[in-house]
Amino acid sequence: SGGGVRVDASLGGCERSGGGTVCRIDASFTGVAGADYYTAAVTAPNGSRQDFGVVGAGATSVWARYGGNGVYTLTITAWSDGKRVKRGAAGAGG
Repeated sequence: SGGGVRVDASLGGCERSGGGTVCRIDASFTGVAGADYYTAAVTAPNGSRQDFGVVGAGATSVWARYGGNGVYTLTITAWSDGKRVKRGAAGAGG
């Protein structure tokens, strides 16, 4: 039933935090018919991955640990009845 989740992501800036530097990634994404919830994860340029758990439908902002200069890839996954049904990703930064 259609393609994956369409994601648009942008880097909202970075700031110092207690444990180092974090960068805000703002995203909007398309909904999936029948999805119960959505989760977000970010892969940093250095390959480290962070899971952010459940996010609101349609848009989210997450604070990712700084992982070097380059593209941060935000992946949104749609879930239904505990199963992954669709996913999509977009890069922010560069």
